Amino acid sequence: KKSKKQRLQQQRPYRPNAELLRRKTSPNMGRIFERVRSALPLSMDEVTPILGRSTKDTNDKRNAERTLEQFRDNENLAKNGHPQSPPPLTVSRTVYILTFCAALSSCNLGFDIGVNTDAGILVQQSMKLSDVQLELFMGSINLYAIIGALISSKAVNSFGLRVSFIASAIFFLVGIVMQVCSSTFELLMFGRIFVGVGVGFSMTIGSMYITEISPKHARGSLVAWTEIGTNIGILLGFMSGLFFYGLPDNKGWRIMFSTGCVLPLVMIVLATFVMCESPRWLVQKGRHGEALLVLEKLFPEGQGSTTVGEILQGIKEDVEEEVKAQSASSNWLDILCSPRPAIRRMMLIGIGVGVSVQASGIDAIQYYLVFVLEAAGIKSREAQAIFLTGLGILKLSIIFVASSLVDKLGRRPLMFMSLSGMIIALLMIASDFIGDDSAPLLVISGLAVYLASFSLGVGPLAWIIPNEIFPTTIRARAVSISILSNRVTATVVSSSLLSLVGALTWVGYFVFLASVCLGILLFFYTYLPETKGKALEDMAMYFAEVTSRRSRLRRDETGDYTSSFRHSESGIEILT
Repeated sequence: KKSKKQRLQQQRPYRPNAELLRRKTSPNMGRIFERVRSALPLSMDEVTPILGRSTKDTNDKRNAERTLEQFRDNENLAKNGHPQSPPPLTVSRTVYILTFCAALSSCNLGFDIGVNTDAGILVQQSMKLSDVQLELFMGSINLYAIIGALISSKAVNSFGLRVSFIASAIFFLVGIVMQVCSSTFELLMFGRIFVGVGVGFSMTIGSMYITEISPKHARGSLVAWTEIGTNIGILLGFMSGLFFYGLPDNKGWRIMFSTGCVLPLVMIVLATFVMCESPRWLVQKGRHGEALLVLEKLFPEGQGSTTVGEILQGIKEDVEEEVKAQSASSNWLDILCSPRPAIRRMMLIGIGVGVSVQASGIDAIQYYLVFVLEAAGIKSREAQAIFLTGLGILKLSIIFVASSLVDKLGRRPLMFMSLSGMIIALLMIASDFIGDDSAPLLVISGLAVYLASFSLGVGPLAWIIPNEIFPTTIRARAVSISILSNRVTATVVSSSLLSLVGALTWVGYFVFLASVCLGILLFFYTYLPETKGKALEDMAMYFAEVTSRRSRLRRDETGDYTSSFRHSESGIEILT
């Protein structure tokens, strides 16, 4: 008599049909199933039909089915390229270090704002300056910064970014020494010229250097470090007033100014011994071997699936396109007075952003914070320095929040939130100056909300939006016009605060600023497009279509629809 085991062995073993699997799943599933079967601890030849197999056999069958399902899912993913996706994009330690070094150059402008906030009134008292002279001293740095920005472009093209960082620091050092040693208003203003030129240098080359060394996927957040550097400088300037508030007026502001020599000296050391030259500038000068060595330091593992050699080739192509764009681009007057509605709309937004940021009163309020605190009843220099330091810490911390939100919420929502907070804050401050009774806490709260709201949106977006709306053929000059409008407006606003307060009173001045911010909000609501995640082609199509409701769409040779712009050898060209 045969045993049960012998009877089961005579029956046909359970074997799934590989051909059927191929037809139902994919061409390779039969082969995949054979690998699954060979990998199981129990051979499939020993598995009997369903009525005769044991619990162990049933579990093995279920395990096999789950394994087969995993192979099937993996193969389906393989068809879409997911298993072969490139390694995650990362930022190397070298890029972070160099970004930090470049961001330090922005501290010079911030330090000048911060230190003059507290020292400006001391300069006026010790040198017996009039309100107009003090306004010229405060606001002139923005005018001189324009000169520095124009000079810096020539210096960068001729000598590179490392030398430009050193030149910026030297200008700043010379200006500080001349201001500290000045005994007349004329000498003070002469030293102000050097400080302004150095600030103009650092404003231009800091973001440029970070843009050229950072990977594309992290470029926005890394460029935001320049705004962080500016706010660190503001905080350091505020803190200098806290450290030296007990000194006599004539000696106190000179020592506070002299502490600004530390950052330029550090910048010179970093630019000489730590920072490397921009690979883009090396490619422009034909030094491809050196550019490759720099790229290997910046991206030791490449960028995802892109090798260092491919990155270098991409930079070469970008430089060639930029040269063609510069040769084909229009002159300054043609950009400002372009007959094309799309270009005019772009320039309206670009100049509007530059003007609006400063028209909101940020530079004026920062330079004259001590005057606002005194008008609110806070007379003690120690208390003023403490409040200024606290406001600086708050403003700096909000910048980190903004850098994390700008690519999540989008540009328009962040801009509207920022301006709404500024309007509420300005009205809060104005309400405290109504009547004879003052509430310093209300003024402090209003200033905190105002500075925090500005840093949340208007501040960082002023440098992001102009670079995202202009096509390649006009971007360089168009962005320069936007920055120029920003600095000119800053000069006017920061040079006229005391005169306007004398004419309007503090209540009228802050209500006037709130009205200006409301007008800016309506302007951006009407004209500002959302640029988050949009390519240049998308923005060109938007402006071409929004300015021409005829929507001149036409088919190209491939049968695809194109908008009222085209790709030329020099970049994206607007046709409407």
